Amino acid sequence: MAALPPRVLLLEDDPLMQRFVAYALEDTGLELTCCNSVSQAMQAFTQQSFTWILTDLMLPGESGLSFIEKISLMPEQLGTAQIVALSAGIDRSMQDKLSTLGVLRQLLKPVSVKTLQELLCADNALTERNTSTEDGRAHAITTYFAGQTVLYEKFAQQCREQFSQDIINGDLWLKDKDHAAMHNAAHSLKSVLRLLGEQAPYRCAETLEKLTTNPPLSAQAATEWLALKKHLNLLAANHQG
Repeated sequence: MAALPPRVLLLEDDPLMQRFVAYALEDTGLELTCCNSVSQAMQAFTQQSFTWILTDLMLPGESGLSFIEKISLMPEQLGTAQIVALSAGIDRSMQDKLSTLGVLRQLLKPVSVKTLQELLCADNALTERNTSTEDGRAHAITTYFAGQTVLYEKFAQQCREQFSQDIINGDLWLKDKDHAAMHNAAHSLKSVLRLLGEQAPYRCAETLEKLTTNPPLSAQAATEWLALKKHLNLLAANHQG
């Protein structure tokens, strides 16, 4: 049975930009689905799986950021799809927010044909993410473990064993709206994840700590926990695997 072609979901309200991306991906073997609104993109997202999800951030009505937040809460449907944000301008706070939501790349518009083809057609997304992760771990081993990889791995294994319980606790505290317990957990996880060199989860925990400083437990904090939980699940799975 022939493998399905890689699919790209593009959320972009400008028909000329849709056409530009379509031209850029001609003859690449990628199957492109263009959507004009978040509701249309959500319908496509729930009906089939995608390899890549590209979304403009500035849209009439509901924003591209809202779309990213929604699909980040659907990890089973999202699967291994990589998210790319497109914008004419992305400030630092938005960059941090997108990173915590698992966005792989943030591209400034206008995007060149070469950039799109190199990103989407080369099988480099996982390599790029893994390289960043490995760099963070190497830095952690040097900085916090005196270059002793064995010591780092022993500590990392113990942490990954604990993450499964952290997830259970976090879900319970979210259900009970216990902002103080969530704040303490985020503070502890931030320190542990920094020691491990896990940069994206660390930023998630850091943001969650700030969001839970004072009651009540906000919807934004709940969303941030779900993003952190996704990272912890992956780390725990690495231990189990």
